[in-house]
Amino acid sequence: MLNVMLVEDEANIRSGLKKLVDEVSGCGRVVAEAANGREALLRLAEADVDLIITDIRMPEMDGLEMLKALRAQSNETQGI
Repeated sequence: MLNVMLVEDEANIRSGLKKLVDEVSGCGRVVAEAANGREALLRLAEADVDLIITDIRMPEMDGLEMLKALRAQSNETQGI
């Protein structure tokens, strides 16, 4: 079972995605949620996440900026 993080600024869409992951897919469970990329980066430090489902366009930090930040963090920890 995959631990999933949902990153979506619209609460109703995030709720629908959570239902799909938790109840319909049968292969994952939502362990963390965030309303933007900046919040997601903070929550990732607290949760064991296998898969991130993210929106691209969000306030504060969009999904692409979040992925760039994650890649940079990963490179730093690996000494690249």
